[in-house]
Amino acid sequence: MSAGTTTTDIVVRETGSTHQAWTFNVDVYLGDDVTHHTVTLNRADYQRLSSGQEDPDVLVRRSFEFLLQRETADKILRSFNLTDISQHFPDFEPVIKGHVPPPPAPSV
Repeated sequence: MSAGTTTTDIVVRETGSTHQAWTFNVDVYLGDDVTHHTVTLNRADYQRLSSGQEDPDVLVRRSFEFLLQRETADKILRSFNLTDISQHFPDFEPVIKGHVPPPPAPSV
């Protein structure tokens, strides 16, 4: 790491789960600064975005990585549904879906 470079750490913790959705607390650390966020991920959206190929917390983390490439942590809403990102960044879903490995091919 070069001088003057600050790393960003994203900590995702599941705080609740129902048959319809998960809730996560997400802390974004940049140097001495930290922002706190609450994110809801509906199970149907999770399946649509990841096809169940990664854990929900990994999808949330990758979504924050996507956001941080486009805005600073202090600009990210403090509480939101994960799919709300698409309202601000229309490329969110195609980008996120593109990072998920395809399901394994059926065996013959």
